[in-house]
Amino acid sequence: KGCGLFNDMGEFAARDQVRLIRKTELCERVPILRKDYAVGAILETGSGDLDPQAMWSGFCLGHKQNGGRLLTNAGLKKATYTGGEWKVETEAGNYVCRILVNAAGAWGDDVAERCGVKPIGLQPFNRTAMVCQPADGQVMPDALPFVFLPFDELYWRIHAGTATLSPADETPAPPCDAQPDEYDIARTMAKFEEVSTLRLAAHKPRAWAGQRTFTRDKDPAVGFDVANPGFFWLVGQGGFGIESAWALANIAASILSGRPLPADIEAFGLAVHTFSPKRFNSLVVA
Repeated sequence: KGCGLFNDMGEFAARDQVRLIRKTELCERVPILRKDYAVGAILETGSGDLDPQAMWSGFCLGHKQNGGRLLTNAGLKKATYTGGEWKVETEAGNYVCRILVNAAGAWGDDVAERCGVKPIGLQPFNRTAMVCQPADGQVMPDALPFVFLPFDELYWRIHAGTATLSPADETPAPPCDAQPDEYDIARTMAKFEEVSTLRLAAHKPRAWAGQRTFTRDKDPAVGFDVANPGFFWLVGQGGFGIESAWALANIAASILSGRPLPADIEAFGLAVHTFSPKRFNSLVVA
């Protein structure tokens, strides 16, 4: 409401499967939205659902079928690069490899330092989410679209009789096992009830938190380190790790094997240099 939506978002309307809708259609599509809050929206019709667990299981299966091993309780102690090889010391034993891929997420800079490699300036941000039950006598409607309010105030999805909410928070934090904050939970539930006609159950919802890690320019870093040709960065997916996993894995595999990028990825105007960590040598962020 009052966000200048129709003045500033015209460029999106020209894209395939994205268009501006006015208040009447918005309220038809999202009948739980308060009419005194609604003005209009950007409607994206080409999106869909992803199953993170199924994707993870599929990736693990493919990894195993190709001879890979997944080691747990194998925290990195340190790694040294000599004679074109990495000597890696972990809590599960020692290993030797030609190329070390740093896909440590929020801990990416920490892993780099343990390998004697200069960090690139990663910053983790905490993100909170929760699943809320309806209050007594309230019924969650089915088949509603995913809703994201302007100014990153709140997003939600109504599904299977519950409301999944997030305050779209990005709280800077060190790498950690993030936990939900009680204040974030309370303000998120209050904001949902402010803009919708649904009331939520008063009891504490099932809540969790995670970390979204960004590089300094908000784009992923995929490629070999500037000073160490045996150290490969694969970090900084931000809030799009699941959505971008397949594409970034293919980009990384192409670079690591010396092959051209797949044609379907190049068709988006992406190139090896797009994600190269070399860009941080001269990047200045105000």
